[in-house]
Amino acid sequence: GKFEFGALYQEVEKDAVLGALTDSDFAGGSTQGNGAQLRVAYGLAKNWTFNGQYFINTRNFDTASELDYNRLQLDLNYKF
Repeated sequence: GKFEFGALYQEVEKDAVLGALTDSDFAGGSTQGNGAQLRVAYGLAKNWTFNGQYFINTRNFDTASELDYNRLQLDLNYKF
């Protein structure tokens, strides 16, 4: 019955990070992205947790090919 909340704002400049090290969920895993990540978790029962993440990102910001990128992820985790 416990809740967890989190928020993150991130901006990754073009070629600022080695491609193998970028977060594959944030802005589709590319550089030249910015935006927010909202997280929530709820403990359903002992050892069971429901997690949700919502990414509100912009890919290729400050360019002519700027693109909105939104992603919702839902997870059900069991810890043993």
